[in-house]
Amino acid sequence: NQAYGDSGCLYFHFGGDPSYLRAMTDVAIREIGFLVSRPPDDVELARAKAQLQSMLFMNLEQRPVVFEDVARQVLAVGKRQPAEYY
Repeated sequence: NQAYGDSGCLYFHFGGDPSYLRAMTDVAIREIGFLVSRPPDDVELARAKAQLQSMLFMNLEQRPVVFEDVARQVLAVGKRQPAEYY
């Protein structure tokens, strides 16, 4: 997910051997369909948010990641938010 001041972009990335392209496409379509037909329940959503928050904070312990984060935020929304904002 990439958020910008006036829009956003949600994308999925799959990787594998080219001979599995058809299978990966089938899996991608099925999984996206699950998101539409069966939204996550509150417990699953809370767990995903906690995992994302943990990953973000762990990544921000690396200086190059911090600089990239600052640049991305300034370009996207014009200012940097403190880590606690997220």
